[in-house]
Amino acid sequence: HDGHYEKGLAILSRLLHFCEQTGDREMAIQSHFQMVYYGIQTCNSQVMDEHLTVLGHLLEGMEHFANYGVYLRLSGLLELMCGHYPEARTILRQAIETFLALDPSMEGRYAINIAGVYNYIAETYRLERNYSQAFLNYDQAVAYNRNREHYPGNAMFYTNYGVAAYQSGHLQEAKRLFHYAADIYEESHEYNEYPVTLSYLALFDSEEGLLQQAAERLTRAFELSNAIGSPRWRGITIYITWKIR
Repeated sequence: HDGHYEKGLAILSRLLHFCEQTGDREMAIQSHFQMVYYGIQTCNSQVMDEHLTVLGHLLEGMEHFANYGVYLRLSGLLELMCGHYPEARTILRQAIETFLALDPSMEGRYAINIAGVYNYIAETYRLERNYSQAFLNYDQAVAYNRNREHYPGNAMFYTNYGVAAYQSGHLQEAKRLFHYAADIYEESHEYNEYPVTLSYLALFDSEEGLLQQAAERLTRAFELSNAIGSPRWRGITIYITWKIR
């Protein structure tokens, strides 16, 4: 989670070996999920595909359990990352159906998972420039994430929402969303997509003549991107820096 991959991967390798020796299926499932999360942070679709394939076999016969919903959510994300947007939405909607079958309540234990799925669906529409549909799904993501225990997750949703607003020309709305996301990031230990928020806020700062503040935000964005090793975050930060210059 913190980007200490050499240490983390060594431990996961030991854990997976232990699971093979003991036949601990549940622990093996959780270990492969962690490998998928590593692939997400580093934008390594090959690692994600490899471990999702294993998970598909491990979860056979468990289609009505929460882990299968998580598997579908992550499989949909992989399709999203590969640019297969309609295919991603098909899988992601199956994930929602799985979670709702387990608990139909918006305040239920799987609300955070459903929120994440709606965020990914919104991203597929944003990347297709269907902003009106994207906005509807971002709203659903926020609505499902109202549980205070998981409220920091909204920072990522508002960040993506802000990008969509900016790209669609709603600049003041985008600025408001990025500031709201930044407030949540600063109050929590969440930093997923934080460099994106920092970069766009730096862009707004520069337009207002607040160059020192913009530079501080970009410096922090680069620090986080380098610590996690996310080429996507770093690329966005470089792009925004170019726009400022």
